[in-house]
Amino acid sequence: MTKQEFVSGKPFRVASSTGYQNYKGSSTFFYDGSCMMRQTRSSVDERILYSDYHMNIKTIGDKWFSGFTYVMNKKVQIRLKFEQLVEFVDQGPQYDGAGFSIKDREQDPELQSHHCDDPSCNCSI
Repeated sequence: MTKQEFVSGKPFRVASSTGYQNYKGSSTFFYDGSCMMRQTRSSVDERILYSDYHMNIKTIGDKWFSGFTYVMNKKVQIRLKFEQLVEFVDQGPQYDGAGFSIKDREQDPELQSHHCDDPSCNCSI
C-alpha cells in the first residue's frame, strides 16, 4: 500500500509476516483523517459488522506512520511501514437495505417467480 492510499482511507490488513493474523473475517483498518479505525468483519462473507476507534495517529512519514493508544493506563506505541499494509479488496456479495443478497435476485427469474399450485406441474417448487 502507498502513503496516498493510506491517507485516502482505503481499508487494509497488516501483512501476515509481521505477526498479525489474517483470515476470513479478521479485522481491517482505515485512516479516517485523524485516527485509525477498525472494521470488525463477518467470518461468513466479510461484511462490516461495525467500525470503532483503534488508535491515534501521531506521525505520517513518506514510508511509515506511527500511532499510539492506551491499554490499562499504559501507552502503547507502534510504527509500521506502508509496505507492510495490504489493501483489502471487498469481493463479497452486495446486500440491499434489508440485508438480502443482491446476487440472489440475479438468479433465473423463472425460478424466483414460479409458484405453482397446479398438481399436474412437475416443478420442484
